[in-house]
Amino acid sequence: MKKGRSWSNKQQGDFLMRLGRLLEQGYTLPKAIAILKLHQNRWMQDGLYRVYDCLKRGYSLHEALARERFSSDVLGFLELSEKHGDLRFSVMEGAKMLQKREEIKERFIKAARYPIFLFAVVLSICFIMFRLLIPHFLSLYSSLDINFPYFTIVMISIIKKVPFLFFLFAAFTVTAAAAYIAVMKKISPSKRISLLLRIPIVKRTLPVLITHQFSIQLGSLLKGGLAINEALKILEQNQYMRFFRTEAALMKQELVNGLRFEDIVAQKRYFVPELSMIIVHGQSCGMLGKELIAYSEILLAYAEEKMAKYIVVVQPVLFLFIGVMILVMFVSMLLPMFKMMDSIQ
Repeated sequence: MKKGRSWSNKQQGDFLMRLGRLLEQGYTLPKAIAILKLHQNRWMQDGLYRVYDCLKRGYSLHEALARERFSSDVLGFLELSEKHGDLRFSVMEGAKMLQKREEIKERFIKAARYPIFLFAVVLSICFIMFRLLIPHFLSLYSSLDINFPYFTIVMISIIKKVPFLFFLFAAFTVTAAAAYIAVMKKISPSKRISLLLRIPIVKRTLPVLITHQFSIQLGSLLKGGLAINEALKILEQNQYMRFFRTEAALMKQELVNGLRFEDIVAQKRYFVPELSMIIVHGQSCGMLGKELIAYSEILLAYAEEKMAKYIVVVQPVLFLFIGVMILVMFVSMLLPMFKMMDSIQ
């Protein structure tokens, strides 16, 4: 795999969307890549030239894009479609997935940007006040033989410890992240998903995302004319999706043991409960592949709506936290003044 500058999710999504549109117009894959090389940044032109060269040498699209370090979710989807599926459909769906992901990320950053900036300003003012202004009050109170209020003394001691607390928090965060990554690398994908499903917020959204991925992948294979067992066999051989590879093998074995596919899906905690009903309905009308693809689009819209609700909550929570900080800061400043006025009277 070639090292160098990586494509962002936005750049990957834009590229795949344009590629999908060219494929819709009837262009061959190498010809479409050759067209997309025009009017790009130099490093993107170099990357597309490498992709074009790989295609000319007989590599598949997912292998060529893997060398450019594209998203593993997209690569896995493309590998499935190149074996038994619609490549154009997979390219477009991969583009939509990356663009939606980037859109949600940008909305979250936009919602959090101003509160975080305001928090930094308030924290700076608070630090300056307690580092520069409060010492003058201390000397004045010492000359007047007046003690600071207890609340203000506590706030001063906290502000003095902020650098240490910040360093402690940063060290804890880095250590926890390193430990999390080390543990997650050692356990199986299924165990990893099981652990994530124990987190309250994650367990509400993760099954939706997993079900969306599974529905669109399996649906695209079934739409191409494969039986469920054959589609699961292809999922089992996918080199990019470790979780679905393992689960597809388990599902295949359960089918051999005589279980119905809808019952197998219904007992999986990482799928939404409605998936089994979609499978029953799709099998009854002989359009399971199309119904799974349609259902995946519904799930994607639902996931986007759910994420949007979480993003809406971020800004008020941050503003509330900042408001409490400002209130505490002013109270700690006003209390000494009130005490000094009482002593003068």
